Formats: sequence, C-alpha cells, structure tokens
Amino acid sequence: MKQGLAYLFLGLVAYVVFLVVKLPAQQLYGRLAPALESRLPLQLHQLEGPWWDGRARQVVWDRRSFEDLRWRLHAPDLLRGRLAFRLDLALPPIEEMGGENGSGAGGATPAPRVQVVAALAPDGTLYLYDGRTRVGLALLDRLFNPAPLGLRGGLRLELQHLVWAGGTIPTGSDGGQTGTPAGGGPSKGRLVELEATVRLEGVGLGPPVDVQLGDFLATFSTAREGEGLVEGKIEDQGGPLQVQGLVRIRPDGSYRLTAELAARDPQQRAIVQALKLLGNPSPAGKVSVVRTGRLAFFGR
Repeated sequence: MKQGLAYLFLGLVAYVVFLVVKLPAQQLYGRLAPALESRLPLQLHQLEGPWWDGRARQVVWDRRSFEDLRWRLHAPDLLRGRLAFRLDLALPPIEEMGGENGSGAGGATPAPRVQVVAALAPDGTLYLYDGRTRVGLALLDRLFNPAPLGLRGGLRLELQHLVWAGGTIPTGSDGGQTGTPAGGGPSKGRLVELEATVRLEGVGLGPPVDVQLGDFLATFSTAREGEGLVEGKIEDQGGPLQVQGLVRIRPDGSYRLTAELAARDPQQRAIVQALKLLGNPSPAGKVSVVRTGRLAFFGR
C-alpha cells in the first residue's frame, strides 16, 4: 500500500513537472504582463515556444519596436536563488551602412544582435552580465537621435555586469523616472554596480562635414563598492581627434562629464571648426567640455 502511494506521488510530481515544462510562454506572459509592465517599459507580442525556451517576434521597449527576441533559461543562476534567462535580441537592420554593421560594401546588412544574461532576485534586484553587441553607429544615430548627425563607424560593447537594485527602470519617455514613488506607486531603483567596456571604431561624420575622427575607448567600473558610484574613463586611440574625459555616474542616474578635445593635426580645419561649436579653444587648441544630466536608459 505504501509503495503504491509512493509511486502515485512520484507520478503526480512527474505530471506537474511535465505541465510546468510545457507551459506556453504566451499563457504565462498573459498572467505576468501587468506586473512586468509596472516595472519595465516592455511589451511582448507573438510569443512562441515554452516559457523557458521561447521567442517573441515583436518587442516594444519604451515605444520603440524591435523584432525577434529569443530567450533560454539560464540554470546556473537558480543555484543563487535568481531566475535568469540568456537573451538574444535583434536590432533593426539599416540600409547603406555598409559591411558588418557599418563598414565595407554598401547595401542592407543582417540585423545586429544584443546578447546578455538577465537575472532577477527575490528582492527585485536586477542583474545583467555577460553582455555583448557590435552595431553600426549609423543605426544608433537613427534610433536615438531625432536629427541624425550622419555618424559612421561601429560600436562594440562588452558588459561584464550591471546591478540595478529594486524600483523601476528609468526611461527617456518619462524624464528618467518610471513610476511614481509617492502615494504607494513603484519606487525608484538605483544603480549599484557597473563594469563595462565600450569601443568606438572608425568614427566619422558624413556629408556635409565628411570627416574621420578615429577610434575611442571608454571603460566603466564601480568606484566605491556598495555606494553605486561609477566612473568612466574615455580616451582616443591615436586618431585625428584627441579626447581625454572622465564621467561619474551616481546611483540615481545623474552624471557629470568632463573632457578635453583637440585636433591632433591643427590643419584639420573641419575638426577645428567643429570643436569651436563646443567652446572656445585654449592657446594649446584644446576645448574643455563639461556636461551634467540624468541618464535615461534606452530612452528618447
């Protein structure tokens, strides 16, 4: 009798596991959508596959539409008590960028992709790590700039990790604040840690300026553990435009950028004239730039 009950119990467990594994992503998302959309400016459409290994053919983030998001359960994070997925998102293709995401022969190119592991802890802390993408600057120029500058070149991002504690994710559509902390609404989140490297390769401006600026490197790291102060160092890699800069990002997303820019060759009149739009050059030909503001992640 006891043996029979044991087999029955194991059978029920196996059946429940089978149902959970086979649960369609569309059905689960329908139940979780209100909670997710209260924290993230995210909507998923045309979902396919099970919840742990699926695909959304259309993604809307902060009123911007993307296609082909794929995800797969990242099991190692379960041992840390976090629900995690490896995400793979296709960015919109762009014509006349040339080559791989913006270099080489003209014409339409395959859509660049963003890959990252996203993990959510029970306390609401969001972890992003092992992220990478390579994309043409022309695409980013058209996506995020209402008046595109005609940027050329490519961007390569390597995200070691980012930790965002609680609250909602800020976006540009609401001035960097999603939700309302007052009156019982969602609380503001804060940046805790960031380690990342950004490489800008073959940067230039198209007509009518039509000038090459060079390669640049930006590295970001957490300056004070636990306090969320992030420092970023920006420098050129020996091209026509000299850049030395430092940016500090506070947990609330406010930042301060200080930089010095100069034409490596004073005979590069196009660069010299463009720098004058940013400020008056020193006797050494350097222009000092100071900018402050608040980051709007993937916002307008």
